[in-house]
Amino acid sequence: MKVNLFSVPIHIGKVDLKKIKLNSNFKKTWMSETPSSFDEKNVLDKQSDLYLVKYIGNLIKKHYYSKFELGIGNIWQNNYNNNNYQEPHVHANSKLCFIIYKISNSKMLCF
Repeated sequence: MKVNLFSVPIHIGKVDLKKIKLNSNFKKTWMSETPSSFDEKNVLDKQSDLYLVKYIGNLIKKHYYSKFELGIGNIWQNNYNNNNYQEPHVHANSKLCFIIYKISNSKMLCF
């Protein structure tokens, strides 16, 4: 018998980098001292917020059977350089989380 007790669905797509405007201040944080805007003032403009909510909603809607209201509650950026990393962590009190990976010199983001 096979039971997927703690399976984690991952939805993958590409978003248009030009449509995301996030202003952030960075400082070295975490044990790894990775530059991050976590716990800093991060401003996602209204059009970027609408774009991300719509894009993520369309990506996940066929996999969820109940109605849901999607919104971005908290957003920040990490800038990884050689030897930077993110420590294991959880996103407490979150129903859904997303990660956007910016590939250097790319016009697309994947999450």
